[in-house]
Amino acid sequence: MKIKNGSKLQSPNDELIESFEEYCEIKLPTDFIDFLKKYNGSIPITNVFLHEKNELLIGRFLCLFIKPIAEGFPQV
Repeated sequence: MKIKNGSKLQSPNDELIESFEEYCEIKLPTDFIDFLKKYNGSIPITNVFLHEKNELLIGRFLCLFIKPIAEGFPQV
């Protein structure tokens, strides 16, 4: 998968991730935490995937943030 380098969002720190996990009552897999820290809110270049004969489109990866740091993101 190709992903645009960087994100306008700051990478989530361990405290934010732990807070999210506690709030949602889940434990994120380590590889997903590493993915969040590297690609938080990034946009995939290859964004169409085939799954069970259906084409799926991914416009942007999910992100974690405390408050917006870039234009175009809603106030929390």
